Amino acid sequence: MSVFFTRSSTECKLSNPTWPEGEESSPNQTVGISDGGALKIARNGEDEVLVRLNFVRLTSAEYTVLSSFMKSTITYSAYTFQYQDWNQVTRNNMRYMSGFNSFKRERGGRYNGTLVLREDLGV
Repeated sequence: MSVFFTRSSTECKLSNPTWPEGEESSPNQTVGISDGGALKIARNGEDEVLVRLNFVRLTSAEYTVLSSFMKSTITYSAYTFQYQDWNQVTRNNMRYMSGFNSFKRERGGRYNGTLVLREDLGV
């Protein structure tokens, strides 16, 4: 099984993450304190979804495709993309958050690293 990142007609297919942590939700809300000292919380809509994908032993070819997708297709966090997970669940408007620059090349030319993605609810 694999995961897919897609923007327009460009697709990045990667082997299943070794231990996908799945999705985390965090409330989409604004928190503040009024002039009188009262705590105010306002819901801004749906919860935000974070996805962490840990890859161990990506092939050099997969890393090259991922690198091209990150740098040229989505320009890191500049553009959103479609993400399809190992269960074929598709999420539109995902945005890269962190992790790509910390991928390490191991012996044998394989790459290890973790990507963090966030669903962009503002799109």
